[in-house]
Amino acid sequence: MNKRQPVLFIGHGNPMNAMSDNSFTKPLKKISETIEKPEAILVISAHWQTGGTTITSSDDPRQIYDFYGFPKELSDYMIETLNKENISVIGADYWGLDHGSWAILTHTYPEGDISVLQMSLDMNLDEYSHYQLGKKLSFLRDIRTPFLGCGI
Repeated sequence: MNKRQPVLFIGHGNPMNAMSDNSFTKPLKKISETIEKPEAILVISAHWQTGGTTITSSDDPRQIYDFYGFPKELSDYMIETLNKENISVIGADYWGLDHGSWAILTHTYPEGDISVLQMSLDMNLDEYSHYQLGKKLSFLRDIRTPFLGCGI
């Protein structure tokens, strides 16, 4: 019998954690060992704030490198990774997975074999309305889709 999936809140910390093996990332790697493998993950990232609630719907969401001013080695790492995949960095009119999402998921589920949807934070809603929206979506936890909240 499937157990209800959890709701997790994980701050990504220093963006350098995305490519590090340290005391911050080691516990992230254990998450996939402690819960049943999800069918999908719904990520709600504080980095995607909109006027109205929006959710991604891409089968292959792009990674968004939505930060700057960090150490050159992180920038070099991203460019090297993109070049290996023959991907050009260009603007787009849709969202994908921002660093609040992928900096965590790269450690929790590094195989990338789980569907991930990212939902925006609706800046027009108050705390109570966000709570009510979460209650309406809570059925997802019963079909092996945990919620992952990512903070700044």
